[in-house]
Amino acid sequence: MFHLDGPDLVLTHYCAEGNQPSMRLNRSGSSDNTLKFDFAGGTNLDSAFDHHIHSSEAVFTEDGGLESIWRAYARGQQSKVMKFILHREGR
Repeated sequence: MFHLDGPDLVLTHYCAEGNQPSMRLNRSGSSDNTLKFDFAGGTNLDSAFDHHIHSSEAVFTEDGGLESIWRAYARGQQSKVMKFILHREGR
């Protein structure tokens, strides 16, 4: 879920694991076609130990698609990277 928190764009991931990591837009790491979000806290998790989504990127491609990249952490280090590629039919 994306929403504004004052001047900041925030992403909250409502995970099937029962935790809710929150990330804020990294303005300096983002560009016109890439939005990068960094971990900013969360509920129902200990970020130093529990498995959770720790960062995310949304990349808007030239063909009008979207690449969504999610980085999971467990025990304080990256454990998995998931990439989802969305594109429009008929383009």
